[in-house]
Amino acid sequence: MAIRTGTLAVAAGSPNATVTGTFAASYEVIGVTADWVTAVLVSGKTATQFSVTFGTPPPVAGNIDWAVVLPNVPAT
Repeated sequence: MAIRTGTLAVAAGSPNATVTGTFAASYEVIGVTADWVTAVLVSGKTATQFSVTFGTPPPVAGNIDWAVVLPNVPAT
């Protein structure tokens, strides 16, 4: 099992963002946090991306931090 993390810039007023990467056919998003006050909803998971929808879009440009667990992948 391995954990992959990242940070993604989000433009002001964006209602959602797409996190892209090389994930696994089966993985779990264990965390998404924004640097503004909002709720987040993860959807549309594929092996190469997932979508994050914000309850409140960022009033100015912001960032989200994310973490996923990749099963059956050796930790590096």
